[in-house]
Parts: sequence; C-alpha cells; structure tokens
Amino acid sequence: MKKIIVFLLMVLGLASCKKEVIPIGNLNVTARYLSMAEENVEVVLYETWDKLMRYEFIDMGLTDEEGRIDFVGLEAGWYYLEAEKEKSSMFVIYKLDSALVEDGKTTNKILILLPDE
Repeated sequence: MKKIIVFLLMVLGLASCKKEVIPIGNLNVTARYLSMAEENVEVVLYETWDKLMRYEFIDMGLTDEEGRIDFVGLEAGWYYLEAEKEKSSMFVIYKLDSALVEDGKTTNKILILLPDE
C-alpha cells in the first residue's frame, strides 16, 4: 500500500510540474530590387550582431520566384538578416537589416536591396 501511495504522489508531482514554454514566431522575408521581387537572393539569418560578425548563422536560403523566404519556429527576439545576390560578375545587390520576431505572430520584412559599394 505504501508503494502505491508513493507512486501516486510521484505521478501527481510530475503532472503538476510546469513545462517551460518557449515563445515562438515566424519571419517572412521579401527581397526587392528596383520595386520588383527578386528571386534567388541568398538570405542569411543571425541570432545576434556578434554572431553576424563571426558568420555564425542560424539558417540561410534562397528567395523564391516571388522574392520570398520564410523562417518558421523562431524563438521570440531580434534577428539580423543579410541578403545578397550577384546580378553580374561586377554588380552585387545587398541589404543588412534586423527584424523583431514576436511570440505567436508572423513578422513580415521587406528587404530593399541596393548596389553594394
């Protein structure tokens, strides 16, 4: 009988433990150049400025034909985005920006790419 009571207390104790809930959101990025959607832009996502400086990225990918790329399931917080595309052997378009991802929301970010100097 004692074993059953101890077991029930353990089960109740585990059931009452609160699990840590991590705030999660999504980030939808659109790359544009000269007011047009730009496909095949490499977009790199960083967690902090320091990690950007060390090129320690979380995720990366290419925009689709509508100039979009989605990053889903991100912890809430600020992120840095670096976007780049080589338009020709002597011409690169580029943008560095940041975005705030909020819990339970989707953040839409438009990156206006400019010629890299």
